[in-house]
Amino acid sequence: EIRKQGTQVILTNPDSLHHAMLPGHKSWGKKFWGNIKYVVLDEAHTHTGVAGSHVANVLRRLLRVCTLWDSSSRVEFICTSATISNPVAHVRRLTTRTPVCIDESGAPSGEKAMVLWQPPAAEGPSGQGNSSSKGFNGLPLNNHENENASSQMQRRSPYAEAADIIANLVQRNIRCLAFVSARKVADTVARDVKQLLAKVSRTDLVSKVDSYRAGYNQTER
Repeated sequence: EIRKQGTQVILTNPDSLHHAMLPGHKSWGKKFWGNIKYVVLDEAHTHTGVAGSHVANVLRRLLRVCTLWDSSSRVEFICTSATISNPVAHVRRLTTRTPVCIDESGAPSGEKAMVLWQPPAAEGPSGQGNSSSKGFNGLPLNNHENENASSQMQRRSPYAEAADIIANLVQRNIRCLAFVSARKVADTVARDVKQLLAKVSRTDLVSKVDSYRAGYNQTER
């Protein structure tokens, strides 16, 4: 059916190429193989190791078939990946072609600021923050001892800090996303933000805060 319709774009995978399309290349004919212009490989960094070598061989077979039907064929590869340290070398091994690496986005983007946020020391029983900055005899610790004490001090939960920051941003009409490590934490942070907004009498903003995680059914999504 695809062949009859003269489809311009085909979504497939290496297994389908290997088991169906390449062995049956004659049924597709020159109209298809002789006119392929681009082969797009998404998540190219996943094709490594033994499985990657299989994909590389399938792509070499594809190039041979294209050349068989049209000797002037020059298929171009477009490979995408957001997490690869050696894109040029990797794509060359995968496709036999030396690529042009585009590692900067040309899309419009607003100004960004990178901030590393360390939660403050948790309050001790006496209401004092960093009570470990002194030794057992009340004398100040030296620098090395103070570093060790600082690394062991109890700090406020980063999720509680996140809830404070989000509530602050929401009140300033600033859109934001917070990524957490578990489903339960997503719901907890969202709940805490709503409670913080309610405490400052901004219940009108509560509906603008919600969690999104795996596990929702279709209606909840």
